[in-house]
Amino acid sequence: MPTSGVSEKLAKCQALLVVLYAISLPLSLTASWAVLLSGIAVWILQAIVGRRPSPASPALAPSLPPLAAPLGVFAGVVTVSGLVNGGLGEAGKSLESLRALLVYFWAYQVFAGSRLAMVVSVQALLAVGACAGVWGMVQQLFHFHPFGYPYLQGTGFLGSPMAFAGQMQIFGLLALGVLLSGGYGRLRQLLAGRVRFGAVTAANLVGVVFASERGAWLGVIAGIISLAGIYSWRALLKSCLTLAVVSLAAWATIPVVQTRLAPLQHWQEDVSTRVRLFLWRESINRWRQSPILGVGIRRYPHFNIPEAIVPGRSTDINHAHSNYFQILTTTGVVGLAAYLWLWLCALRMALGQAGTAGDSLDRGLALGVFAATVALMVSGAFEYNFGTSQVRLAQWFALALIGNAGGSKRSDA
Repeated sequence: MPTSGVSEKLAKCQALLVVLYAISLPLSLTASWAVLLSGIAVWILQAIVGRRPSPASPALAPSLPPLAAPLGVFAGVVTVSGLVNGGLGEAGKSLESLRALLVYFWAYQVFAGSRLAMVVSVQALLAVGACAGVWGMVQQLFHFHPFGYPYLQGTGFLGSPMAFAGQMQIFGLLALGVLLSGGYGRLRQLLAGRVRFGAVTAANLVGVVFASERGAWLGVIAGIISLAGIYSWRALLKSCLTLAVVSLAAWATIPVVQTRLAPLQHWQEDVSTRVRLFLWRESINRWRQSPILGVGIRRYPHFNIPEAIVPGRSTDINHAHSNYFQILTTTGVVGLAAYLWLWLCALRMALGQAGTAGDSLDRGLALGVFAATVALMVSGAFEYNFGTSQVRLAQWFALALIGNAGGSKRSDA
């Protein structure tokens, strides 16, 4: 078979895999990794076979994704921190701990070559995310957890409420961005209508509500407000009023809202708050011992706090319950600076596409990614969502959706 024929078949395989990956994200961490590894293997095979441009299968975009430079800097700092704290072996393991970020490079090159793959992936992701959101609502309201630990919160199809809440922030705000831009009209028939897509958006946001993570609630509120602020001060005012009404209604009608928020009136007695304050103090103490490059990304201390342990799910606390304290402690001020630069670059990229994209779907995705990034940055002040595999795999997949809008090398096949 000619090389060009093999390349075309591999490209079609990649398009299928990226859609399967989108479907897998709300369903199973194991399935997500299996599809991602398969996609990377096919990507390597594509590089070996070589890709010749043809009308049916145009060449992949040769440029790196827009966040490659800040991501490379952060990965470099993580590696050097590992080297300083444990030698070459630890340096390699530290770099390997960021392996989930490979999804960004893989998905970006697939979307750069096929717009259809991107459109179908978005549709599949949000449709399955809506199902997860509704299932999380059922779990929480009826305390129905037939396949896992009986948490107070909903967990969707995942194993923990924090992972579920992180993903639903991404999916819900991504859907909201597309809804506000009218980009749903660029999707396939199933979700192309405003009412249908509005229902999908609501179902994804419902997942955030019933995941019942206080940090996620704060994050999604910040994301919605930031999204409205891009439009106008009137939109910002309307969103604030709407959020106030919805919050009051949720307080009055959804028991878990009071259950989760009422303890904050006496925060000194709230286990979650006390544990976080303890971890943040310990993080600062450990950081002072190695302020420049930290103790190593894999070497955050473990703490035995029985009241904060989920029976059968964990044996100790091994993270700071905060992205910023975690990164500061493990990679020092250099790592924290690189980490913050990475997210500022992501926000700037999303805002840039939102302002210049001619296509409503591209604009909506950019708006959604911007809001989701804000949300995870805010909620990340109170939880280590950057270190949660399900969230990391979803966030970097979402980031791969933007940055090459309107590229001439994208195909519709």
